Amino acid sequence: MLAVAVSFSASCSVPQPADPDIQKKADAFSEGVSSDLQAKEAAAAEARLIRLKYPKDRPLNVFYAGDSLGYGFHASVQAKAYRPLVTAKLEETVPVEEYRATKPANAPLFQIGNIEGIPKSGIDLAIIELGTNDAGRTEIPDFRKQYEAVLTKIKRGSPSAYILCAGAWGFPGTQGTDPYDRIIEEVCKEHGGRYVDLTEAFMTKGSYGPEGRDTWVGKSDNFHPNDKGHRMIADLILERIILVK
Repeated sequence: MLAVAVSFSASCSVPQPADPDIQKKADAFSEGVSSDLQAKEAAAAEARLIRLKYPKDRPLNVFYAGDSLGYGFHASVQAKAYRPLVTAKLEETVPVEEYRATKPANAPLFQIGNIEGIPKSGIDLAIIELGTNDAGRTEIPDFRKQYEAVLTKIKRGSPSAYILCAGAWGFPGTQGTDPYDRIIEEVCKEHGGRYVDLTEAFMTKGSYGPEGRDTWVGKSDNFHPNDKGHRMIADLILERIILVK
């Protein structure tokens, strides 16, 4: 019995003392992972921003290409529409010269394929808010080509222009704005621009309607943004723009 016991004891491994630095190593690894994640998050946040060095000897030239939302439907007064709100905020820092896209007189809607009036040069910042009237009307391949053509024309005349592209205003989904928003985002990034999604703003309760309100352009419908919706759009745009001396 003794021999067996000795033999069994000899076959057992002797536990080794734990690495006294194992907790320090684990903490260092955790800190490294956390630091990497924070760096990636910071880089992603930075990539969303436009750091615009504004001119000191002239106004900031801002080109707006927008549809009826850009015109101001259905804010209670024009000053509460997103375009005047954005311009007013920028003008707290620098004078702004606005340029606005036009469309042919016989075109019933502002769509990406009928935009006119793009300045030949001198744009500092282009804010494009188009696609809402194309959703469900313009074929996807055509929409991509037309959106690319607009951004190419802007960058050809103003190579240093910053571009910010707002998505479509409307219900999301494959039969809604999603296919158009994907193209807007892709094409905008291909041209060095920043994409601003409007889906959450549209889906926020009370951001549009109700129908029949008095507005500066007549009675409201139950689709175009109201004052709250326009404020949300303006804030989404402005949070991407940092003016730098």
